[in-house]
Amino acid sequence: MKSIILLLISLCFTMMLQAQVSKTANVTAGNLKTVLTANEISSVTNLTLTGTIDARDFKTMRDDMPLLAEIDLTGINISAYSGEEGTYQTVTDYQANEIPICAFYRINHAKTSLTNVTLPSTVSSVGAYAFYGSGLTSVAVPKSVTSIETCAFGECTGLKSISLYGAPPQIKEDDNNGLNESFFNVDKSLCVLHVPYGLKLVYAVKSFWQEFADIVEMPGSIFLTTIVNLEAKEGSTAAANISYNTA
Repeated sequence: MKSIILLLISLCFTMMLQAQVSKTANVTAGNLKTVLTANEISSVTNLTLTGTIDARDFKTMRDDMPLLAEIDLTGINISAYSGEEGTYQTVTDYQANEIPICAFYRINHAKTSLTNVTLPSTVSSVGAYAFYGSGLTSVAVPKSVTSIETCAFGECTGLKSISLYGAPPQIKEDDNNGLNESFFNVDKSLCVLHVPYGLKLVYAVKSFWQEFADIVEMPGSIFLTTIVNLEAKEGSTAAANISYNTA
């Protein structure tokens, strides 16, 4: 009996190891598919990328990596791309620093395996339907993001945490019974909105963002002095005390 239990434990442990396959890769725009081996493409669950990517690489992650669950794009720059190998069949021009339209969504084929994504620190916009219907449970949006387009996170019904690191991005609001909203069908009563320290009140009165029931400030600092002038004559020294408030 004991040997059977040990065997079951061993099998469970093996399955857990096989369940998560991590890969870190440095890429240049358009070559993700060639940087990864066929086995990695089919088995990687946690992917960290550095370098540059474009719409073709998003298509690779969406269509060719069936087990992809967590993506860290912190060290990535998104390049512009012109061509027919991007993420949407009728679009041939993709902008730099933008999560492309339908990055992780094809018609009737959502990326349900995807549960967590950290966006590049240089991205300025999240394109329409980028993560529509995906399995996201959490997403980190850098302060560089200024707009989140139509249904970018629509139907992400499992989304429980959104972390925003800057001022409230402009979003697509309800103009068609909610169907075009950036976060269409995300439960705002359950999804926690994490915002920078000192900006809770800004989000709490901002159109759309105020609809989230739980807005939580992240730890951080606010400088009470916004302008500091330092002057010293040549050959002398100067010192200044700067007061700040820490969460």
